[in-house]
Amino acid sequence: MLQKEDLPIRLYMQMREEDPAAAGRIIKSDRSMEYNTLIVQLILNVSAGHQPSEKLLADTIIEDIKYLENNKDEFFIDNVLLPFIKNEQTLPVCLMQTQEPE
Repeated sequence: MLQKEDLPIRLYMQMREEDPAAAGRIIKSDRSMEYNTLIVQLILNVSAGHQPSEKLLADTIIEDIKYLENNKDEFFIDNVLLPFIKNEQTLPVCLMQTQEPE
């Protein structure tokens, strides 16, 4: 039921800055680290095994990873991205460049 309400992506979007480039970070800084850790765990638990939730969440996080190509955000990497990666049993990896350099 929680998955049908898109709870995982809604929780993630509440953590996230509306405009990371303008804010200089991906995750809002007005929340405690414990809060963010618990929200990430809740997102992982609710979305686990539900393909539509996992896909929507993955697509959003991929967009945030693209932000990291030109900006440093260690808080996002340490507290959001790494817990998501560590949660996966297998992780497909591609070492090819995603787009041609400009």
